[in-house]
Amino acid sequence: MEFELLTRRNPLNKTIMKTEITPNKVKAIAVITLILLSSFLLSYSLVSYFVFDKEVSAIGLIIAAIIFGKSMMSMQLMRKK
Repeated sequence: MEFELLTRRNPLNKTIMKTEITPNKVKAIAVITLILLSSFLLSYSLVSYFVFDKEVSAIGLIIAAIIFGKSMMSMQLMRKK
């Protein structure tokens, strides 16, 4: 029963294993998501400030820049391992 939950069969009758979820994969996905979100926030804030002359919260820019920098450093450390 347990074996059937972990595997499935394709039409050619070959067994295909599902992708295993590991802590490293979860961490990598979380870091990539943080990088994407913080870079979007940074670019949106800078474009709205320089192009549309809107007021931008300085604390929002600082937090986004810190999150972006830490995420990039974390990604670099994960690459070196």
